[in-house]
This record gives sequence, structure tokens and C-alpha cells, in this order.
Amino acid sequence: MKLKFAAAFVAATLMSSAANAAVTYNFVLAPVLGTNGTPLADDGGRVDGRTFTFSIGTDETPTAYYSSLFKDPNYFVKSYSYTEFGSTAPVVVAASTGKNIVFNDYANQGGVYLTNSGNRNFFLYGDTVNGSQADVLYDDAAYKAALATNPSAQPVFKVGTFLLSTYPRNGTATQPIQNYTATISIAGAVSAVPEPGSWGLMTVGIGMAGATLRRRRRVAVRFA
Repeated sequence: MKLKFAAAFVAATLMSSAANAAVTYNFVLAPVLGTNGTPLADDGGRVDGRTFTFSIGTDETPTAYYSSLFKDPNYFVKSYSYTEFGSTAPVVVAASTGKNIVFNDYANQGGVYLTNSGNRNFFLYGDTVNGSQADVLYDDAAYKAALATNPSAQPVFKVGTFLLSTYPRNGTATQPIQNYTATISIAGAVSAVPEPGSWGLMTVGIGMAGATLRRRRRVAVRFA
């Protein structure tokens, strides 16, 4: 019984340490290439060959919203970088006033847009006007429900690759070519190493398990 308790104690400590580890999401917004190997234009004739990259941690609370009605997670003063098509030199858009990352909710056609302080903005639209929420890059319903009780709630982003467009649908029946992909992956735990207090609890638990095993191995021999 004591052995089972000690083992359960150690397991619970390890699980607690893992649960407390923050996660970082990596985002890559990349153009879809056509058969000729160049970025594909959307139905509006727009071509943008830049590839954007940035990261957002689950401990980073959005600093603003698009409006009081649409709860779009807005990461104000957030840095990102991009590379032009055919180039390997990244251009860093440093974190400063006017540079932000906004994720669109269902009512705003999903997707994401980036602001570059007066320079051209970069928009990626989803296809939510046709009833699908697949292009909303976070759990829209869960996020809005969480905001009702916690104004500092953080969105949980989806993981995978999503097809988006640089051309807005605006509720029309025309289906623009999805000429961009948004790939979201989890970089891993920010702090996967248990804290000193957790190490202490684990040591005690392992010691209890070892002591119990040693006692069970002692076999008393009696002579008649």
C-alpha cells in the first residue's frame, strides 16, 4: 500500500510539473507556389511573396481587441519578421507602437493580419462567410466564453496548416484562390525542468518508494 502511495506521489509531482510548463506557438505564413514555382496570385490578382514568422506564448495575454463587439485577439507591440520571395535575409519588424498582430474571429472571416506602422498591411482571410469556422486560427467560442469571466484570458490556438487568401470574400459567392498557408506548431515547453520545490518533493517520494522495497526484500528465516 505504501509503495503504491509513493509511486502515485511521484507520478502526480511529475504531471504537475509538466502541466505548469508554458507552451509557445510558432507561426509561419507562407505563399502557395504555382506550377512555375512562383507565388500564386489570388482571384483579385494580388501577389505577395513574403513569408512571415513569429511566436506567441500561452503566457502572453492579448493587449487589445479589434472592437468591443468582435473579440479578436490583438497582440499589440509584438515583433515579427518576413523574407521576400527568393531571399534568405529576414526583415525584422521590431516591436514598437503601431506594429501588431491581430487574429480575426468568425465574424471577420477568420485569418490574421499584420500591421507595419504606416507601411502596407498584410491580410489573410478565411472562408467563414460560407459557414465554416475552420479558418479561425484559435478556438473562437471558447475564447469569448473565457473573456466573459476573465478579461485577461488567452486564446488557445489550433495546430496544423490552414489555407487562407490575401483577397477578401466580403460575403460574395466568389471563392478567391487560397494563395497562402498559415502553419501553427508548438515549439515545446518553456520550462520543462521542475522547479527546486518540485525536485524536493520528487526526492522524498522516490526515497519512500525505495525504503518500502528494501523492507519487503528482508526475509526472516526461522529454525525449528
